Amino acid sequence: MIRFVFDLLFSPIQTLIERIAPLFDGAMSKSPQNDPTYKKNVQRLIERNREFEKRP
Repeated sequence: MIRFVFDLLFSPIQTLIERIAPLFDGAMSKSPQNDPTYKKNVQRLIERNREFEKRP
């Protein structure tokens, strides 16, 4: 009886997750090196590090 109630409650949630999960696959598999924002942030970090190393 408890198993039936559990399945009845969580089956719609499982179905929803199964339908939504593929939407996030593309975002997770993208390489950050191809992202212009990522490149800009890395360049800023490099420049800031260079300035820091120049300090006496």
